[in-house]
Formats: sequence, C-alpha cells, structure tokens
Amino acid sequence: MVKIYCLEDINDLKYVGSTKQTLERRKWAHNEKRKDCSSCILHVEHSIIYLLEECEDENRKEREAYWINKLDCVNQVKLKGRDKTNRLKTDALWREKNRDKINEQQRLRRYSQKLKKLEKI
Repeated sequence: MVKIYCLEDINDLKYVGSTKQTLERRKWAHNEKRKDCSSCILHVEHSIIYLLEECEDENRKEREAYWINKLDCVNQVKLKGRDKTNRLKTDALWREKNRDKINEQQRLRRYSQKLKKLEKI
C-alpha cells in the first residue's frame, strides 16, 4: 500500500506526495532540503504531515495527481494529464539532461555512507 500525504507548514503552505515509508520517516527525509523538490519552500521543521489516503501502487500517480489538483499546494508539477508513456519520456529526458548531477549525488551518497561505516568502527 502507498500513502498519499500532505505536508503542511505553519504558513499554511501544503505539499502533496506519496510514499511507502512511514509518514514520520518521510517527513524526516523532507528535512534534507533538496533544492529540486517543491517542498523546499516549506518550513518543514515547523510542519505537520498527515495521511490523505492509502491506495495500491498501480493507482499511486493518479491518486497523487487528484490530491495535488484538489488542494492549493506548492507542488510545481501538477501531474494533470500526464499519461505513463509521456511521463517515462519526460523522466528519461530529465535524467539524460542531469546525468552529471545525478552521478555526483550518487558519488556523494556512497562516500557519506562509507564515512558513516568508518565512524562506527
């Protein structure tokens, strides 16, 4: 099951997302302040996260799009009318355009994980 959630900050700004994680873990992940995510403009440290609905994985994007379009939220991508084929093409183009950035993020993540392992020793 997938959870469709709303992250709402003290300024009543809302972000809608979906996750298979617990809502608490997902909120913690939003604290990472990714610059490419619509939620980066929220005050995540002063926000609440709550469940909108649970659905099957195959309905995830459709249900997330429903809530994004229903609520007044900060999501930049409104998901309206995005069929799976078009989304896959768009995602592939984005990955191609940002290949260096993605590779650098993966290198940094692996390096960080190695440092954490060494700290435990």
